[in-house]
This record gives sequence, C-alpha cells and structure tokens, in this order.
Amino acid sequence: MFDYGSDPNHVGITGILGCMGVVFAAANHLYAIHIPDMVNSNLIGARAFVAMVQGGEGAAHPAGSLHLFVNGMKRPTADDEARTMLDALGSPPTRVYRLMTGLPPANGGEPSSATIKVQLVAGNAQLGYKHVPDDQWVQGGSARTGRYLGGLPDDPTRPNDGALAAAWNQMTNATCHIRGLH
Repeated sequence: MFDYGSDPNHVGITGILGCMGVVFAAANHLYAIHIPDMVNSNLIGARAFVAMVQGGEGAAHPAGSLHLFVNGMKRPTADDEARTMLDALGSPPTRVYRLMTGLPPANGGEPSSATIKVQLVAGNAQLGYKHVPDDQWVQGGSARTGRYLGGLPDDPTRPNDGALAAAWNQMTNATCHIRGLH
C-alpha cells in the first residue's frame, strides 16, 4: 500500500505490521501516509509525505507535530526514518509510537496488524489504534489523495463502520513505547 491522503478532521492508516504509518497534525488539517518496509521505497515515501505536507501547508517548515506509528519492535529503522522527515519539515515536535499492547496475536505469536486513527479535537490530535480483522473490511471509503509508487493495483477496501466504531486503544505510555525525537 503506497497511499497517502489528508483531511481537515480525521485520517486513518491500515495494515501496520512491518509498515510505518505517519501523520502530520497541523492546526486545522491532518496528513497521513502508509510506508511499507521496503528498503528501496522508504525514502520515496518519506519524500512524498514531506512534499504533500509542505504543499498543503504552503511552507517549507509548517507548524504542527509529526507522529510515526510502528507495530511493536518491528521496523528498527523507524527513528532514522523519522529524523529524515523531521529534518525536512524543520524539526516539528516528533514522536515515534511503538504499539506494544492491545493487539491479538497472529500466526507465530507476533501481534496482528494495526489500524491507526488520528482525529483533531479542539486543535489537538487524538491518537488510537486497534486490529481490524480482514473479514470486517468492505468496499468503499474515501478516495486517497494519491499514490507515491505506481504499478500496483489499488485496494478499495476499508474497515467497515462496525469495526471502526468499536473500542480503540489510546496511545499512552501504558499501551505504547513513545519516543520523542529532536
């Protein structure tokens, strides 16, 4: 999934297992991207995300905060990838969230993939995650803003409304390992 998008109120990223979800929260807009763990495309995804944020906010160093999401201890390069985006965006407050609890085990005992949601409430980003089983996905959903690596078929599925409405894990020190970067 090489997709990215933005919305004034809420964004979501699905399929976070070895992948990374990234959100930039500006005062009145959210930007999101899904970056699979493929060495040759990680930097392409980071550059596409930075360009989307800078273009949308009309500034090389926009005001806001940067949030990066990975599943458990997967993606050991997450901090280095975060610094690439942090530097390009002018060092906004940046946190890497490693989702450590609240996901059922999948095959082999690894945690299941996570669905991330971020919404702006009174100008503050509220962060949540949960596992949405594949059998609870349906056709539809909002159109993505774009795709930064072509040649792959689009997947028009999204979690169904019932799966989205159920309980979410809040991203706190009790559920995640949260690391601030400077």
